[in-house]
Amino acid sequence: MTFDLKSEQSGIRLSGELSRQGAMEALFKLETKLLPNQTKFILNLSDLVACDSAGVSVILCFGRMIQKRGGQLLISHPPLFFMDLVRVSGLDSVLTWA
Repeated sequence: MTFDLKSEQSGIRLSGELSRQGAMEALFKLETKLLPNQTKFILNLSDLVACDSAGVSVILCFGRMIQKRGGQLLISHPPLFFMDLVRVSGLDSVLTWA
């Protein structure tokens, strides 16, 4: 299974599987969705069906890209398995929730 990105009003909806196999491609595709002066970017995870530590790393790297531009990444509608993964990793306080 792979991931897909769909544009939404203030960001994108990520669906499918975000894992090691597609991590670099996912990061590249996410980066191409950034608008030059965008200060807030919402990443909707409601359609995410699987995510591993590499997938979480993609989201963290993308968030750092946005921060370097003076913006903020907001995570919306995270599935329970994603929340469990970031809590176990101690990253729930690092990510910003919409």
